[in-house]
Amino acid sequence: MTAWKEKETRASTKQEISTLVNERQLEKNRYYITSIVEVIQFLCINELPLRGDGHSSIESLDTDNQDEPSGLFLRLFEYTLSKDVKLKEIFNTIPKNACYTSAIVQNEIISILMSDVNWSDIPYFTVKADGTRDPTNTENISVVVRFVKQGKVH
Repeated sequence: MTAWKEKETRASTKQEISTLVNERQLEKNRYYITSIVEVIQFLCINELPLRGDGHSSIESLDTDNQDEPSGLFLRLFEYTLSKDVKLKEIFNTIPKNACYTSAIVQNEIISILMSDVNWSDIPYFTVKADGTRDPTNTENISVVVRFVKQGKVH
């Protein structure tokens, strides 16, 4: 009930969630998610496997860890981190439980990219990412893919 009253208050004062969250953090989240989507898109377009033998995870990308990341996704993401200072800074500051590099997230992004986009009128799409923290300080990020199909934006 409290959440509903809070929503009504925001609606009456014309304040959206995006104005309540630090705009700089939203920009960082969008940049980070977009980078992950671009790595996945590159691997998919070139028909390359994303995952390796499964013995390694995102922890292998930490500077303290000497293990090599397993799979092309993690290796390409590690390479991207080494070349993109802004992305590396974002990666080092995000919570480790919100890296969005798991196999489940990879599969979800692939299914979004491949589902209706293949049947769209125009072979282009837009990826939007937005995030916010809930009252328990858990990061919630939503990813939206927009494309045109039969003259309508989906």
